[in-house]
Amino acid sequence: MIKFILFVLVGGAIGAGLGYFGKCTSGTCPFTANPFRGAGFGALFGLLFAFSTYGNPLQAKAAQADSSRLVVIGEAAELASLLSSTTVPVLVDFYADWCGPCRRLAPELSAVADLWQDGAKIVKVNVDKHRELAEKYGVNGIPDMRIFVSGVEKEQLVGYRGRDAISERLTAAGGVLGHGEKLETTAKQTAAPVASDNNQKEEEMAIVLKVGDKAPAFELKDQNGNVVSLTQFAGKKLLIYFYPKANTPGCTAQSCAVSESLAQLGAAGVAAVGISPDSPERQKKFDDKHSLGFPLLADEEKTVAEAYGVWGEKSMYGKPFLGIVRSAFLVGEDGNLLAVRYKVSPGDTVPFVQQALK
Repeated sequence: MIKFILFVLVGGAIGAGLGYFGKCTSGTCPFTANPFRGAGFGALFGLLFAFSTYGNPLQAKAAQADSSRLVVIGEAAELASLLSSTTVPVLVDFYADWCGPCRRLAPELSAVADLWQDGAKIVKVNVDKHRELAEKYGVNGIPDMRIFVSGVEKEQLVGYRGRDAISERLTAAGGVLGHGEKLETTAKQTAAPVASDNNQKEEEMAIVLKVGDKAPAFELKDQNGNVVSLTQFAGKKLLIYFYPKANTPGCTAQSCAVSESLAQLGAAGVAAVGISPDSPERQKKFDDKHSLGFPLLADEEKTVAEAYGVWGEKSMYGKPFLGIVRSAFLVGEDGNLLAVRYKVSPGDTVPFVQQALK
């Protein structure tokens, strides 16, 4: 609140000064040509600037009433230690003090922390104080929430979410309410029709593939302009992963993880291709920048994405839009799907394959 008062006073003083030195005697003076009008407009602009910078002070005050069960990271090493030592789902909230949606989200997280008690942990990470953690986890915008299970990232939630939506995702990740009971409403939502090994609701995508289905054929250009088809991998296992956009933090982390595991995957008889709606030229820049070393296919018409059921509804800051749902598929030697994972996290793509091969 003090910051708001200071902005109003400073704005009023600047406006009054402009009005005084620019004053005139005619009746059609601009607002800066009158010290009283200048002070009024200056104070108004100062107030609007304060609101745009710091948000609603009353809302911010309410957001400060955090639950005692929230874990606020003080040192970067605390997060890695907590993720590796906790067996219940951990929701990590990347936020900043200046972020309006983050302040709206704070009381919702407090309510979730109180509701779930020891059945899940809620952790807050200030990206201004821990930029190294924001870079490590590919935070490209805030609010950004990640759900980890046994140290492995399972899901990313971008933008404002209410407590019911957050609880639903914790339930899907295996969390249990503080009193040992599943949240009834969210459990019912999570139990909506879902294909085997998938967390994606059928109503969000027209097609949902499952283990045992025939992998849809494709024929697309790679980053070098060469045509790559599914038939070229006949008799081999193939990892196909879909990512939203080349050279973005999450997609870079995902693709680099696959690239670093190519030798290990090759030893297990698994080849890899990445597919996104980017052009071959963008895929080429992506490959050159990170030396990925495997085919990146350009699905500019989204026909292959639709065939695999990964072109669906997503949400950003509470607004729905159509886009690529990050997903991974393992195709067997016979062309049938050995494993399917919709909504795979960038860091879980390779572990998904490793788990399927066990």
